[in-house]
Amino acid sequence: MSTGQDQAFDYVVIGSGIGGCVVAGRLSENPSTRVLLLEAGPPDDDDDIHAVELTSLFATWTKPQFDWGLSTVEEPGLDGRKMPLLQGKVAGGGSSVHGRIFIRGHRRDFDHWNYMGNPDWDFNSVLPYFKKFEDYMGPPSEFRGVGGPVPVMDLPKDRQSSAAQAFVAGVSELGFKSDWDFNGPTQEGGAGFIQSTTTRDFKRASAYTSYIAPNVGQRANLSVQFGAHATRLIFEGNRAVGVEYLQDGATKQARASSEVIVSMGPLNSPKLLMLSGIGPAAQLKEHGIPVKVDLPGVGENLQDHLNVRMCWESKVEQKIPMIICESSMFTFTRSGVPNASPDLQLFFGGFAFP
Repeated sequence: MSTGQDQAFDYVVIGSGIGGCVVAGRLSENPSTRVLLLEAGPPDDDDDIHAVELTSLFATWTKPQFDWGLSTVEEPGLDGRKMPLLQGKVAGGGSSVHGRIFIRGHRRDFDHWNYMGNPDWDFNSVLPYFKKFEDYMGPPSEFRGVGGPVPVMDLPKDRQSSAAQAFVAGVSELGFKSDWDFNGPTQEGGAGFIQSTTTRDFKRASAYTSYIAPNVGQRANLSVQFGAHATRLIFEGNRAVGVEYLQDGATKQARASSEVIVSMGPLNSPKLLMLSGIGPAAQLKEHGIPVKVDLPGVGENLQDHLNVRMCWESKVEQKIPMIICESSMFTFTRSGVPNASPDLQLFFGGFAFP
C-alpha cells in the first residue's frame, strides 16, 4: 500500500467510520480515482470485534486501544458526574464497537429536514439509498433492499431470550402491536425484535468489513493507513489540499487533488477543523490557533440522549444475547402530538446493562 508520502491522491478520506468507509469504498469503484483512507486506530483484527455474543461486545469496550477515551464535562443535572462517550478508534470506527442495532431514522425527521429547506432529504428521497446499501435477509418488502454491501438480519427465534419474547408479546395488553418491523412503513405503535448488521455466518458487519475489507488488495487505487492521527488540514489559500498526520512517531502529509473529506465523527471532526483554524475566532485565538475562517457553530450544539437503565431479576435463566438490544418499542411521553416523531424508545433484553 502507498504510505501517503510517495503518491498523490485524488481523494484523502480522514476517518474509517461509517461515513469514511462508505465514501472511500464508493469513490474507489472508479479505477482511475486514487483514494487514501486514513484511520487513527488499529486494524479490526481482534476476535471480540467480530463475535456477536454480548460478552464479546462488552470485552471490546474494556480495550482502550479501540476507544478515544472521551467523556462529557461534569454534568450538573447528573449530580456532577462525567459521562463516558464511546467513540470507536479502529477500522470501522463506531460500527466496530457499537451494538449492531439496525434502525433507520424516523420518516418525519427526514421530512422535517426537507421542510427546513434541505432539498432531497425527505424520507421518500433517502429511502432508495437505504435500500441500495442493504442486504436484508427477511421477507420481501417495498421498504427493504437486497443485494447491497451491508447484511441485515432479523433476530433468529433460537437467539431470542424468553425475557425479550415476553416483552414483545406483553405490549399487546397495553394496546400496542406485537412483532413490529421498525424499518417498515411506521416505527411507533408496536414492539418487535431488533434487526442487526450481522453476516449470515454470525459475524459483525461493520462499515469496514462491508465497504473496504473486500476491496483492499483488489483495487490498486485504494490505500488504507492505520495509526494515522490527523493533526491539521493543509491549505493553499482557502482551499484544503491535504492533511498532516502523525504515524509511528513521524509527521507525514497526504495531498489530494480533488477533495479532502473529514469523516472523524461528531467530536473529532470539529476538533480537526478547529485545530486547522476553522471555527469561532475568539475560541481559536484563546488557544493560539491562527484563524483561517471565523465560523461560529463549529464544535457547538451537539445533542445526545441518555440511556436510563431499569433492571428486574428473572426467575428463568436467560441465554447470552447476540445483540445488545433484543426487542424494542417507540412511543410518546405525551399525547396530542400525532404529527411529531416519537420521543421515547424502550429497548429490552435478557441481561443487565453494564
